[in-house]
Amino acid sequence: MIDHRRGAGTWIKQWSSICLVVGCGALLACGGDPTEAVESREFVVSLTSPNPSDGAILFSISGGVIAEFRTLATSGPQVHFRSTGPTTTRVAVFGNIATGGLVSFEVSLGERVQDYSAEILQVADRDNVLRSISGYTIEVIEP
Repeated sequence: MIDHRRGAGTWIKQWSSICLVVGCGALLACGGDPTEAVESREFVVSLTSPNPSDGAILFSISGGVIAEFRTLATSGPQVHFRSTGPTTTRVAVFGNIATGGLVSFEVSLGERVQDYSAEILQVADRDNVLRSISGYTIEVIEP
């Protein structure tokens, strides 16, 4: 006598395996890469300058780890930065600098703009002559 229950169990196992493979493939195709970074948002470092011809500024940002800065000016200033501690980064911007947004940076979705602060360390004109930082203000804002 033939045991049909044994054959049915094998058939169900095969189809379960096929459905599992197809389901995982569909999930990966629809959901994207599960190792992608957590969603982020952008903060901006904004400068108010009493002079129209600044050529360089050095400032620090405290509040969190920052992996990258992007310049906001269209005239192509150069941006260099270096971490000086676990939550502090020094940033130097060279070029035609004016009042407004200097650079932007990304933070994770849970970060708050209130947790970040900026401090001007040095400012120079386009001939690289140091200026007094009196009259300058800098802040981290949400655009």
